[in-house]
Amino acid sequence: MTAIITRTDLDRIGVTRSVLSGALSCCLLRVRKGMYVVLGDCRQDAHAAIAEFGIGRKEDPGNLADHAQPDRSHTGQWETLHTWNESHRGYGRSPDLEQQIAADLEAVHAPGLRGHAAKLRILARTYASGLSDDSALSHVSAALLWGLPLTRPAQKRVEVVRRGRSRTYAKCVVRQRSLTDEDVTAIGGIPVTTVARTLLDVALDYPLDVSVPMIDHALRSRLVTLDRLATLTSAVDDRRGAVRARTAFGLAEPLHESPAESICGVRFHEHAIVGFEPQITFRMPEDEGIARVDFLHRESAVIVEVNGEIKYTDGDTGALRAKRERHRDYQLRNLGYRVYQLMWSDLFQPRAFRRIKQAVEYPDRHSDS
Repeated sequence: MTAIITRTDLDRIGVTRSVLSGALSCCLLRVRKGMYVVLGDCRQDAHAAIAEFGIGRKEDPGNLADHAQPDRSHTGQWETLHTWNESHRGYGRSPDLEQQIAADLEAVHAPGLRGHAAKLRILARTYASGLSDDSALSHVSAALLWGLPLTRPAQKRVEVVRRGRSRTYAKCVVRQRSLTDEDVTAIGGIPVTTVARTLLDVALDYPLDVSVPMIDHALRSRLVTLDRLATLTSAVDDRRGAVRARTAFGLAEPLHESPAESICGVRFHEHAIVGFEPQITFRMPEDEGIARVDFLHRESAVIVEVNGEIKYTDGDTGALRAKRERHRDYQLRNLGYRVYQLMWSDLFQPRAFRRIKQAVEYPDRHSDS
């Protein structure tokens, strides 16, 4: 089991400053001021008291999976069953909490987005018992707890919505927003905005390359429906960020199979490149089977393939995949198509999309790609 432990708890069990310093490079992670997470089993005698604390019992309020439940004894608007989101179409099911926690603890020191997202999810869970009755985790914090993808480190703080004043703290941003009963549910006892409300908030307040991959993933995973998305679009009104939100919902495409493909669709929009269709299937010559490409522009015979960061880096499997796709690209070029292979870094630079736009607008100016 893995536990949240406070500085007061550490003092109570006799952890000195020097022991704490050693534990922070071993089995303890400082999440925010005065609050730590016990990462797992530790065999160092000096950390035995901390490890014992981490073996938490179910009634232990420090356990991440069984963190203190918000007070629901009142008859306020957040009196919601944990299964509420499972019985309302368009809101999806909660992710497996124990698996998510285990994955976060494994990834907490990983470089890049994986480690960033893991730390932010852990930080969000530490607020389980500290939220007021009229508030809920929202925006990127809620999105990560729902298992939606994060495409760049757009936020370092936990995000909360509530009525009243907006406030900014070292580890938390509180936004003043209206909330209804239908906007809030719970994941593992933590009040969070529903998937639909989360997507709306992110679309209003974040760039398209953050919001659209989340929307596409939610559609693809059936966490929301197209009808629900249409309702969200019509509900945007004239709020701040409304134009951006309507654009995000308009770009949503469940056929995009990865966040990278979703970002590519966003870049097409930003560079005014029109006419690409996602996930088009070809029957290859000489009975070599079926090939499916990420994007096809039929009129100009241009194909765009989008590759994630780790697609070709997973050892022999990645090398075999790369060889197979190079062979397919040669075949497609022999059929008269220009093929553009985009890596993750290309999605955040304009050069590749300028070349693609030129190829689409001037198809007769053939050049190798």
